[in-house]
Amino acid sequence: MDTCMFASGKPPSALVILSEVRFLRESLAELLGRCDVLTVMESCATLAEAVVACRREQPALVLLDAGFGGGLRAVGELTAAMPGALVVAFAVAETQDSVIAWAE
Repeated sequence: MDTCMFASGKPPSALVILSEVRFLRESLAELLGRCDVLTVMESCATLAEAVVACRREQPALVLLDAGFGGGLRAVGELTAAMPGALVVAFAVAETQDSVIAWAE
């Protein structure tokens, strides 16, 4: 399997995914779950779900869909729920060709 590491050389291990787009969060969870050093703790559709998951799981990383409504507020609430963890925003252009290409 691939080994996924941060630049520091340390594996992020546990993560939470936050995206309103079900296809995107489920696909990302499946793909990242194949990496031997990652554990997708939860895949959330709402900020409230993600905050609860972060308080419970204390992940090292939250992947936040850049298209998530209220993204800046979400970053603040997530970092308050899990001090020291990283929040990384990701994006996929929402065109049919782009979504299909990334899915394949």
